Amino acid sequence: MMKRTYEVMIKVNDDVKLMPVHAYSVLEAAFITVNHATYERILAVTEVSANRYYTLKMAAAIANADTWLDCEEECVELCRLAGMESEWQEADGDTFEAVLNEAAKKLKS
Repeated sequence: MMKRTYEVMIKVNDDVKLMPVHAYSVLEAAFITVNHATYERILAVTEVSANRYYTLKMAAAIANADTWLDCEEECVELCRLAGMESEWQEADGDTFEAVLNEAAKKLKS
């Protein structure tokens, strides 16, 4: 049996966050979440494509970085996945966050 990719939606204070998890079953995905995340409750566990899992991992790395420089590779990859490489390359200190937000919107839909 191969591991599958899951997206676990958790409630943290007033926020809802998505956590990517590799597991053999929905039950194991929930168990992994229980042991590795601080949250109020699990809202949903959904099986997702490998591409979606990879995108969630990128987004989590960006969200958890202390500075933008700490996650520059993930930002480039997120924009590449969204087909926005040229926009990322043209972005400057004032526009790069808008480019990242647009890339995230494209990948979310």
